[in-house]
Amino acid sequence: MEKESPDLRAVLSDLTAIKEAFLKSSSIFRFFDASGLLRGVLLIGGILIALFTAAFHLLIEHYGAFAAVPAPYKALLWILLALSILLTAYLKINNFLRGARLVRSNMTLYKLIKEIYTPQFMSVSL
Repeated sequence: MEKESPDLRAVLSDLTAIKEAFLKSSSIFRFFDASGLLRGVLLIGGILIALFTAAFHLLIEHYGAFAAVPAPYKALLWILLALSILLTAYLKINNFLRGARLVRSNMTLYKLIKEIYTPQFMSVSL
């Protein structure tokens, strides 16, 4: 019986390691449809890109070059562009958080960020 005990301990430690690896690799994105949550954000982002592209194009056509556009117009465009980026970022984070809360009701923004930015994700991103 004493010979079986070290083997049993080894098997139990292996199972514990496998369980921990599985829990670390089971990203929350496996449990909800991220593409469905992003559909509206991507549509809004596409529309905003088209609008800003048209605005920049019209200003360049009217003034001949972007450098010739009056400073107040350029400042207004850059401010609106920054606000639209902030709006789409807020919508994206809000949609992800809402989807994550369907899986885990106690999900916070901090926990969601920890779920997204795992060491595996960071190594792939870099």
